[in-house]
Amino acid sequence: MSKTYIKFEPIAGTEKAYLIKNLKGGQLLGSVEWYSPWRQWIFASLEDSVWSDSCLEEVQVFMRGLKKP
Repeated sequence: MSKTYIKFEPIAGTEKAYLIKNLKGGQLLGSVEWYSPWRQWIFASLEDSVWSDSCLEEVQVFMRGLKKP
């Protein structure tokens, strides 16, 4: 995997949601959250955020890690 440009921060008070922020400026880009109706983790990007394939891959890897017991 290429150099990382994003970081995942747990949202205080919950183990079911993480903010995704840009490493360079700390801007909020989206979140990874547990979506009960589907019983799985989902990725929600903010409107007008732009994602490269490598950043999307980082999100996938992070979400897969959350599935592991």
